[in-house]
Amino acid sequence: MKFTYIFILSFLIVYSLGAQSVNDTIELQQHEIVSTGNPVEFKQISKTVHIISKEQINTSTATSIDELLKIYGGADIRSRGAMGVQSDISMRGGGFDQGLIMINGISLNDPQTGHHNLNQAIDLDDIDKIEIFEGPGTRWFGANAFSGGLNIITNQNSTKALTVSIYGGQYGYVNSRLAYSYNIGKVSSKTSASYKRSDGYMRNTDFEIINLNHNSTYTKRSNTINLNLGILDKGFGANSFYTSKYPDQYEHIKTYFTALSYKTGNRIKFYSNAYWRRNYDRFELFREDKNWYIKQGDIYINGSDTAGFPTPSGIYPYQ
Repeated sequence: MKFTYIFILSFLIVYSLGAQSVNDTIELQQHEIVSTGNPVEFKQISKTVHIISKEQINTSTATSIDELLKIYGGADIRSRGAMGVQSDISMRGGGFDQGLIMINGISLNDPQTGHHNLNQAIDLDDIDKIEIFEGPGTRWFGANAFSGGLNIITNQNSTKALTVSIYGGQYGYVNSRLAYSYNIGKVSSKTSASYKRSDGYMRNTDFEIINLNHNSTYTKRSNTINLNLGILDKGFGANSFYTSKYPDQYEHIKTYFTALSYKTGNRIKFYSNAYWRRNYDRFELFREDKNWYIKQGDIYINGSDTAGFPTPSGIYPYQ
């Protein structure tokens, strides 16, 4: 009887060891998941949606999009420069690169870094309204709408008008703008140009911003074609942006943007967009200018300060 128990116990041990050696890896078929935005009415979105109207924009004291968002809320704005020099936008606890930025429904998030998401070639006077939605919206707006986003709607129905404005302030601040709206047949257009500059309220906080924008809309029955062109040229002193060890930083940004959209249909709608955006970003850890660092040989010198990094073989020139 004792021998029988030992035999049965040995059999169970061998069986359990064999069962553990079975390959538990299961090969599954590959599936592709694609997320795209679909047009939807606000009442169908289970999210908090804020709208900043044209009247609110005109009556506000804001001079840039980031300042406007600070006034009316709906987004967390962290600025490292006044007058729209540089700001990051985040929503519902998300990072500065987890929100979606759109102009007329076209996604314009910068692929390099979320620090450039608000560097859009558009002035406040070119905006008809701003739609802000909080919380994840990938189902309706695509994968970039992780924590929320905003949609900037430009003026698409313009009456003939010429607008000129200029004003200034302390520290050499100047803000000027020229805009012309006109209609030719069924085409409504608006072209604007603006220039802002300042010597800065403290060392290395000066800036110079040039903005050009054109918007044309053709409408016939249920067909609408919209063309938007924009150029942004922005240079500014980035005092201690990334480290206080090197306060004399500088950044120069050039952004080019063009978009062509077409929509048609009443009951069954058809949308088509084609757009192109290019952003050039030059960052100088040691600002290069006649009043700052001057290149002498292979290094840059500002007074007694040498712009370079010590290495075992000597000074490596800053490039």
